[in-house]
Amino acid sequence: MLDVAGFGAEAMARNQLRPPKVMIAIGGMEGILDEARILRESGRQTPIYAFVSGGGAAKRLVREVPGVHDLEAEFRVAHAGYLPRGMRFPPYAAIAQWLLDRRIIDAVPD
Repeated sequence: MLDVAGFGAEAMARNQLRPPKVMIAIGGMEGILDEARILRESGRQTPIYAFVSGGGAAKRLVREVPGVHDLEAEFRVAHAGYLPRGMRFPPYAAIAQWLLDRRIIDAVPD
């Protein structure tokens, strides 16, 4: 977990990385839950988003870690009727681009 006390300081310096603006979870295993909890406990106000339709730990994040955003549900509200309910695979790339354009780049300060 970069930019959280005790985690990744050397990697951030070596790679000239800036602090994370957001955490995005897709599928995954238990480590995602641990990372989200570490981020929350750090006191940073970094938003956490999850693609829940892929299942795995990302789906559990919304239920188990306070303040995690269900990215697909938020996209569906913002674009009512755009995603048919019966879609087998949501357009992950389009949703991720919407998040980057509308939520992260414009809304989250450095």
